[in-house]
Amino acid sequence: MDSILRQCGDGENKAGFKEHQEPATVVLSSGATKTTALQFSTASRRAAFSLVELLVVVAIIGILAGLLLPVLARSKEKAKRLLCMNNLRQVNLVLRLYADSNNEKLPQMNAGLWAWDVPWKVGDTMVQSGALQKIFYCASSGFTAQDNLNLWNFIPNKYRAVGYAMTFPGTASVLFTNQNSSMLPQPMTDAKTGITYPAPSPSGRVVMADAVISQPHNADEANRWLNSYINIKGGYWRLHQTAHLEKTMPAGGNLGMLDGHAEWRKFQNMHVRTDPTSSSPIFWW
Repeated sequence: MDSILRQCGDGENKAGFKEHQEPATVVLSSGATKTTALQFSTASRRAAFSLVELLVVVAIIGILAGLLLPVLARSKEKAKRLLCMNNLRQVNLVLRLYADSNNEKLPQMNAGLWAWDVPWKVGDTMVQSGALQKIFYCASSGFTAQDNLNLWNFIPNKYRAVGYAMTFPGTASVLFTNQNSSMLPQPMTDAKTGITYPAPSPSGRVVMADAVISQPHNADEANRWLNSYINIKGGYWRLHQTAHLEKTMPAGGNLGMLDGHAEWRKFQNMHVRTDPTSSSPIFWW
């Protein structure tokens, strides 16, 4: 026989379970020996996480979540801004079609209380020109699709509440110097002051704006943090808030221009555009 195997016996406890296995030594024909690895097979011990290890894992997961959640929130808001900007481009195209059929004139407003109230027939006309109801609402308003549909049918046969401030002639509470009677910029004479303003540049003239709003009479441009931009009460049962909020302050808003393009404007570069003495919210752009 080439080799002789010598093994130590395994001890057993009274219950018959193996407590350990001694190293096994193999004696080769050359006289050399080889010892196998020590193996333990204890029935009463099983591999498991300790409490400290479990707490470490939980802490790591918490740290990763704290790092990733703000990034995901920013990505979601960025997607909403892009969708909102696309809405304004589409509405602007519809206004272009409307103006082409009406001697370059924009709709005349004769109903509504806020800057986003649109006469019923004006809304119908824009839909007939190719607009979808959903493009009149910003995804960052905090309202659901059903809320927006309710607002679209807000006061039947009188006016619809949309999600963007309009600058059509006669728009409720919008200061005269911010109104546009035509898709072609016109000089404007303020009837109250008698001052005539030159025709603005189409690329810098806002025709509709994101609903960046503050509470009525909250129009302090120097101390903007003193204004409130949330929990604004209107005729609808849900409270309104400004679009594109960062905590309790607006980040800014998208603007649709007379020349057809849309752009983002930071809140620090916005100004009050509606009558601060009226009972309606303040609209900024």
